[in-house]
Amino acid sequence: SNLDSNEMFYILLKDEDGMKAGSVVHRDVVECFRQNISHSDQRRNMTIIANTNNGLRVVGPKVNDTNKVIECMLDPGSQIVIMDHLAVAYLGICWDPAVKIQMQDSHGVLGLMEDLAQNVPFTFGDITIYLQVHI
Repeated sequence: SNLDSNEMFYILLKDEDGMKAGSVVHRDVVECFRQNISHSDQRRNMTIIANTNNGLRVVGPKVNDTNKVIECMLDPGSQIVIMDHLAVAYLGICWDPAVKIQMQDSHGVLGLMEDLAQNVPFTFGDITIYLQVHI
């Protein structure tokens, strides 16, 4: 099930949860995928892997309404945002420990992403996008 960009982003029409009207919000890719398939479909608990052939890029947004520029790797083969617990704590980001997804890295090792931080502001120059961050 491929998701197009209209399903992956939305623009707030009014102020909501500390985000201003007109803000661009990125939906959680995992949750969007799960909503598009039936509860009996075994893919609901699928393992998501990234393509090892895609080139990585480095970007430096300001994160969580701080003046702290964080170096981030951009992997065009992945649709999810992942952040380490130490970085999340350093930036003062709150998260929901109830959200868990199983992941497989490029070496085939399985691991569990244990938390989700919702609507985290990432500012690239003059543009702020609210992303769903798996931890």
